[in-house]
Amino acid sequence: MKNYLCCMTILSFSLFSENAPLSGDHVRGDHALSKRVANDHHLGNVSDATQPLEDKRTSEENLIASNTELSKEDSLVAIGTTNPLALPQEAGTMINPTSQIELPEPVIKVPYKSALIATGLSTLIPGLGHVYLDELSSAVGYFGAAFLSGFYALYPWDFSTDEPDLQVEGLVMNQNTHFLSMYAAYRDARAFNGHDTYAYKMPTDNLDDLTYASFSYATLSKPEVWGGVIGAFSLATLVSYMAYYEEAQMRPTLSLDDPIFPFLAFPIGMGEEALFRGVLQSTLIEKTGPATGIALSSLLFGLAHMPNAAALDEDLRLRYFTVSIPFITALGGYFGFLTHKNSSLKEAVAVHAWYDFALFSLAYFFDAEDYEEASIKKPKSFSFSWSF
Repeated sequence: MKNYLCCMTILSFSLFSENAPLSGDHVRGDHALSKRVANDHHLGNVSDATQPLEDKRTSEENLIASNTELSKEDSLVAIGTTNPLALPQEAGTMINPTSQIELPEPVIKVPYKSALIATGLSTLIPGLGHVYLDELSSAVGYFGAAFLSGFYALYPWDFSTDEPDLQVEGLVMNQNTHFLSMYAAYRDARAFNGHDTYAYKMPTDNLDDLTYASFSYATLSKPEVWGGVIGAFSLATLVSYMAYYEEAQMRPTLSLDDPIFPFLAFPIGMGEEALFRGVLQSTLIEKTGPATGIALSSLLFGLAHMPNAAALDEDLRLRYFTVSIPFITALGGYFGFLTHKNSSLKEAVAVHAWYDFALFSLAYFFDAEDYEEASIKKPKSFSFSWSF
């Protein structure tokens, strides 16, 4: 009897110590097993009878536990989360609010400045684009340069006919101040937004770089630069001679009543390259690709020189349009190639500036009013005429 009571006590403790209660069928089955244990006890087989009972109880407990875990996983999948804290809570229990609220990703608004707006404002007034960019020191510098050159151009100077025309020089300086301001505004706006956000890597030369480019040994020693100057001048001589063979004087196609001072070629080279290669070519390549961008910017470069024909006699203008403008366009293509290859304006500025310097020097020292003295002592059918 003591052994029987001991076995029943152990079974009862095992039954009620589980987390999940057993069903009625299991209880009835265990009662039958208990009777069998009692009979086996009387037959002397207590140890053999209890062993199967314990194995069965263990397997049933494992099955119930596994079913409970599967039920939990199904619930988690149904609500789309594996976080136990996100399961439905029973009434009266504490809910962690952060476990059920999905916060959106934070939106960081990055400041942006339009390069086209900055360039357009600097077209109206040099420096205004830098006001838009909140760079007041640069704005003051460009505005001051534009004001002084404009005053220089508009002031009614009273010089003798032998003096250079300061108004023309003032206009040239004012025009190129606009060009440089437009380029600087475009460059700085892209830098503000981050150059890596653009497909094309534009030149980032500053004003100092462009100023010293025509005198830098590192720039001038490149074959594409010194060879470009010699090649451009030689080709211009050949093309212009074939087009203007009837003239009997050395006469550059740029022939103003008062020739441009030769050293103005350097700011002209800086300004025109900054506009056509720095701004227009960069914008067009960004939209269309390198080949198309260089071709279109070169075409615009040639068309921009068409007003120079107003300084020529009427009988020379047609040939200027049909010969000189295509040559200038091709020369602009070479400048565009140099800029794209080096990701810099310095090489193009150097070639452009020294080419113009040669033309302006000839026009300045062989004044258009002194054709007979400046004419080459050759047959009347021989002449030189350079394109600008």
